Amino acid sequence: MWFVDKQKGSSAEYNIIEALRLRGRLDCDALTRTVNTIVERHESLRTRFDEIDGQAVQVVEPLLRLDIPVHDLTSLEADECERQVQKAIQRETEEAFDLHQGPVIRLKLLKLTGQEHVLLRSMHHIVSDGWSQGVFNREFTVLYEAYTKNQPNPLQPLVVQYSDFAMWQRSWLEAGALQRGLDYWKRQLAGSPERLELPCDRPRPPVQSFHGGVCEFRLSSSELGDLARLSRDAGATLYMVLVAAFAVLLSRYSQQEDIVIGSPIANRQAEQLDDLIGLFVNLLVMCIVVHRDVRFSDLLKQVRATALDAYEHQDVPFDRIVQEIAPQRRVDRNPLFQVTFAVQNAPWDSQLLRDLVVELIDRDDVLVRFDIELHAFQRAGELSIFCVYRKDLFDRWRIEQMMSHFGKILRAVAAKPDSIVRRIELLDVKERERILKLPAAQPNL
Repeated sequence: MWFVDKQKGSSAEYNIIEALRLRGRLDCDALTRTVNTIVERHESLRTRFDEIDGQAVQVVEPLLRLDIPVHDLTSLEADECERQVQKAIQRETEEAFDLHQGPVIRLKLLKLTGQEHVLLRSMHHIVSDGWSQGVFNREFTVLYEAYTKNQPNPLQPLVVQYSDFAMWQRSWLEAGALQRGLDYWKRQLAGSPERLELPCDRPRPPVQSFHGGVCEFRLSSSELGDLARLSRDAGATLYMVLVAAFAVLLSRYSQQEDIVIGSPIANRQAEQLDDLIGLFVNLLVMCIVVHRDVRFSDLLKQVRATALDAYEHQDVPFDRIVQEIAPQRRVDRNPLFQVTFAVQNAPWDSQLLRDLVVELIDRDDVLVRFDIELHAFQRAGELSIFCVYRKDLFDRWRIEQMMSHFGKILRAVAAKPDSIVRRIELLDVKERERILKLPAAQPNL
């Protein structure tokens, strides 16, 4: 991420943004105190990135106090107020951090009425990840509740800081683990395709941009239960079932048998790391061979073995794998893989704080770092899957159709795990009739 920032000159590509709607009586003093306590607890949030002889160096500021500017929108009509909220979110999305000067976290408060606010919170991914967002949210809840009651900080001091992990990881890798891991990944990725040839609506631009759209689809509690039973019967996890089905979808769309999928992993293997804010997440590379005549149950066995092997080698930093296997970076596509899949376990649901209801504001326009990113959440007994896609390549209708086909695959394999991959029906009646009426032959999905 430091390399990308240096290459592009303070890019907003790796901003992590949450927009929270706060309904009720907001204690602004408690809010500011809460945020600054979290910043004081976590060295990562007080870190900036200097450069010495071409190498990145972390500089931890001993003290950093954040102010939360307030933008008053109370004079606006309701519709105009909401438009200004969306504009503010968009500006926040596009505003880059200065990693050299810091800080790498900022907050802004929009006052809509006396009883409604929107809090914008941004961090650079270089000091945070999905798990870290959950840590921040948990500490925010505990501290805000305490401070609104004039109680002291109830959180226990942290045992370790991110720098402790960084030093341990560096010494462990330099002791030989890095080379052993790189040897494994070179064998695993030998002969893998350079790119996934998905049908696009526009030619790939010479330089990537990161304007993304979001498309969501859901599986009901009963459908999720069917997938859970399939995973238990196969001795697999829900993640493995979903990735195997996703590989089938990508193979059918691309007409390729060798499918490479990136998969984020929390990479917090020591219990002491669970309560830290910082960039621990690593990217694993899942190489899956989808033969047309393979049974899904057999494909799932392959995915299970591939995933377990990858977990054993998860400590090798992804950037070192890229340096070893694809040292010549391309500016028009990501190295090694262009699609990712993740099961997220740290979502922010609506919460009740003291005199306050906190809701996450969903956004249709986001930053995307790969051609297609799938994020799966279990919420209220259902499975929600968000597809974040690159707008430069895909129209929304195509992604909606792709997600509809993904749902058909999941339902088919849940009902019949031994289904032959090429015989899984993707098209509904209307789609099939529409294709049959076209004058030219269409790709066989």
